[in-house]
This record gives sequence, structure tokens and C-alpha cells, in this order.
Amino acid sequence: MKNDEPLEILLADEDDNFLFIEALKELPITTNLTILENGEHVINHFIDNHNKLPAILFLDYNMPCKNGLECLTTEIKSIIQNQNLPVIITSTFISDITIDILYQKGAYYYMRKTNFSELVGNLLKISILIQEDRFFRPVREQFVLSL
Repeated sequence: MKNDEPLEILLADEDDNFLFIEALKELPITTNLTILENGEHVINHFIDNHNKLPAILFLDYNMPCKNGLECLTTEIKSIIQNQNLPVIITSTFISDITIDILYQKGAYYYMRKTNFSELVGNLLKISILIQEDRFFRPVREQFVLSL
């Protein structure tokens, strides 16, 4: 990604859009945010836009229609096939077993929804790594994103 281009972000979340938008405003980079409200919209978006992927996808685990795991395992990975789309699963809480499954299925990170300042910090960390082409899937021990 070039530093003068906006960071293309896709957010799939029914509830926490406002907080995410406000957190992006705190970042020292320009972003283009597309928001989808449920798993069906995510799948349709990738079917319609499979040639133009975002830089990153934030996928809420508890979406209606299809949850984040269903989207990740059955739909998104088959539509984008071998393309390297970083997917970060977000949720207020999921079990360690589910976190293990998400890692096994190819998610880049799990980011717990906590507070505004932690969200801003995590988004800043992620955006810097993407801009510097250093955003890679970590080992399992570093899969849970935190400050």
C-alpha cells in the first residue's frame, strides 16, 4: 500500500459502527470504510467485488444471518481463494476454543471489543503495519490482539 492512498477497510458489524468510525477519525491516515451489517451482505459484497478486495476485513463474530466463523470458513475463503485478505474477528467475548478454531481457519487476529482507547490503539498498530507492508498473520500465541 502506498502512503498517499486511503486504507481500504471493510467492517462487517451490525452494532458497533459508530465507535469504529470515531476511532478511525483518530488515526493519522486516510481511510475508506465500507460497512456491512450482516453475514449475507458480506458474502454478496465479495461476490460482487471479488476483483477489488479491501486492505483488511474486520468481521464481527456475532453477526445475524451468518456469523463471523461461517463467513470466514465457508464463504469468504472460497470466494477469494488464494488471495491474502487479512481478516480480524471482533467480539465482546468468545471462548478460547472458538479462538483456536478461528486461528485454524485462517483469521489473522482476534480483537476483543473493549473500550474506545484500546480500539484506537489497535487500529493504529494495524494501519501502521499495513502501510509498512509488515502486516502478517502471527503465531497462535500472538493471535489475540491487545495493547
